[in-house]
Amino acid sequence: MVALVGFVAILIAAPLFLDPIIRTSVERNMNARLKGYETRVARAHLRLLDGALTLGDVTLIQKAHARSPVGHFPVLSIEIQWSELLTGHVVADLLLFHPRLHIDLTQLRSERADKVPFSKKGWQDAIESIYPVKINHFTVDDADVTYVDTDPTRPLRLEHLYIAADNIRNTRSARIAYPSPIKAEATVFDVGQASINGRANFLTKPTASLEATYHIENVPLKQFKPELDRINLDVSGGTLTSDGFVEYGTKTRRVEVKS
Repeated sequence: MVALVGFVAILIAAPLFLDPIIRTSVERNMNARLKGYETRVARAHLRLLDGALTLGDVTLIQKAHARSPVGHFPVLSIEIQWSELLTGHVVADLLLFHPRLHIDLTQLRSERADKVPFSKKGWQDAIESIYPVKINHFTVDDADVTYVDTDPTRPLRLEHLYIAADNIRNTRSARIAYPSPIKAEATVFDVGQASINGRANFLTKPTASLEATYHIENVPLKQFKPELDRINLDVSGGTLTSDGFVEYGTKTRRVEVKS
């Protein structure tokens, strides 16, 4: 009985000492791999019983415009994907809950002017430095993404964005071109809807490839006015609804618009 009480006491007390060390280590490791960006991690908690790691209030900052954070991640959680242990694979499950991304034209122009391409900013290495096991399942739940161009009253915004991707490490069906099922859906500009459903290959080089059907419904075109003005196209109303198919790979890039 004494041994059991002592074990429970250790499980309760250990995070008090470990969590600050883990928080500092995670923040340092991510920033060592990112180029042009840095992160600030407010909290970290390691659950000793199953090894689950949760980061709280992670802020992503573009160094060129440090006063306006690009992203905020209230909850970033990584844990072992237990179902894959039965197949002999030790991989992890990543969850981002209610992340918020906010990008404006000034930040976008700085990114375009940077000699280091966006795809080579070290994103994958930074994520992999958080946890010692490769990510195999990825979920984004209830995200908000906002882009502000020249007119702050016409932001391009996706709300309640949900993304799920499985078999990222190709632990199953590795011989097919697109082994990873993906799904995404979001509310567009308050009233529209958008979704994709398909498959991807996250291990292709230099970028991931995918094939998916898409559906766009009731998207108001007036929100695109600042962007369309650049090509001398004036749109003051109307909506966009469309269905089709998209394939983006190392050798094939095509879009089939069915309606």
